[in-house]
Amino acid sequence: MPYVNPKLASSGLFCSQHDVESSVQAARDILDLPDLTYTAEQVVDQEWVEQIKASYVPVQITPNMYIVPEWNEPTDPSAINIRLMPGVAFGTGEHPTTSLCLQYLASLADKGALSGASIMDYGTGSGVLAVAGLLLGAGNAVGTDTDPLAVRAAEANAALNGLRDKFLVMRCGANLDDPEPLAEVGTLIHGSTCRLAVYAVAEMPPKCPVWRIEYLN
Repeated sequence: MPYVNPKLASSGLFCSQHDVESSVQAARDILDLPDLTYTAEQVVDQEWVEQIKASYVPVQITPNMYIVPEWNEPTDPSAINIRLMPGVAFGTGEHPTTSLCLQYLASLADKGALSGASIMDYGTGSGVLAVAGLLLGAGNAVGTDTDPLAVRAAEANAALNGLRDKFLVMRCGANLDDPEPLAEVGTLIHGSTCRLAVYAVAEMPPKCPVWRIEYLN
């Protein structure tokens, strides 16, 4: 029997008609944990959608840039307001990696380096980085993701910001030997603003030989 931390706990949410015991028994069998115990309690029905909406508020990225959920009014209407529908795709602005990339894009825009540029958002998630780049002056953007839900979310967020015609979103495979959609359409990226980790740069050239990546400093 595998060692299990006695303090380890997991929680799940089931409909009221669900046979919880059968699910727990399946977990016991799969995990080889015959002594696995559980408690069940009735959850009071709530306005879950409204609760989720209340948890997302406008996020200030720079003095002149905000990420604004679709249902909120901009804090500063004169600022660059990236409208998003927070959902299953990564990139709501709350994670430091997202906010740092957005700050970097803003610094490029301040130097005029984004004006008319084509940008690549590889692993686009919600599409927030591509949308931000376009709002900051880029001419067009292309984004890819392995998750079909992320592709749909990025397209929806582009439309929400009036940028659907400037943002091409494509689904790609998760493995390096999978077909590369950008290669199929002959996309050539000039002046990519993505700053990739060294290991990623080392792995990507065989996968996408049609790209010319120029780092903007």
